[in-house]
Amino acid sequence: MDLSPIVRLIVELLWFTGVRRIELAALLTKDINLGDRTILVRKSKTNEPRYVPITDEAAFELERHLLTHRGTLLIGRSPEAIRKLLRRQNLPSSHPWRRGWAVDSLTMGLNEVSVRTAGGWRSGAMVARYTMKHKQQVAMSQYKQLRSSTKRNDAA
Repeated sequence: MDLSPIVRLIVELLWFTGVRRIELAALLTKDINLGDRTILVRKSKTNEPRYVPITDEAAFELERHLLTHRGTLLIGRSPEAIRKLLRRQNLPSSHPWRRGWAVDSLTMGLNEVSVRTAGGWRSGAMVARYTMKHKQQVAMSQYKQLRSSTKRNDAA
């Protein structure tokens, strides 16, 4: 599927940062720090600002977007407009992207506290709910990674 640049940017930010749709809509261009690879989420569900790390993939899309974008708002669309845009493209809503980000982050080795902090959750309850089905997979992945690194260290 060939996505327009704005849809690709929205998907990249939802998947690679775990931001909520309302947070995405409120992002300002000045909140992007490509040098530090962070985004400042000023308006959060918890009313507490937080920094969200961005990946190289998301940074690439942001750089491309910022070359021609002149608005104050990064996306320039309301939360409802983002929802409708995703629906028109037959893409998942923002919640599956956020859930996927949490599971992927845990699978890659981030601890639950880091995921909770970057995702803007006050407690680990929502992270636990999002990742409940995947906890066994995450545990096995981390165990195998730890065991393989231990074997490499023993061999050296």
